Amino acid sequence: MYLCTWTQRRQYASFKELLGPGINLHLKENPLLRDIFELGQPVKLDTNGKASKNRRKLYNNAASKARTISRGKHRDKRSFVH
Repeated sequence: MYLCTWTQRRQYASFKELLGPGINLHLKENPLLRDIFELGQPVKLDTNGKASKNRRKLYNNAASKARTISRGKHRDKRSFVH
């Protein structure tokens, strides 16, 4: 977010003082603040956290499997004594 004018900077400072650390959430979801700072429509967030958790879990499982396979191949080469 770019604050180009002095009035936008002043408005942002006032809202930041009023809302504190919650300003980021309000800038994402609050239609009034998005209209004041000309950010457009509110961003639709993924309300179902399980979908992203499952996706993350599947990715981690695949990465773990790939690491295990890779390590197994390297172990075979090291243990070979001729």
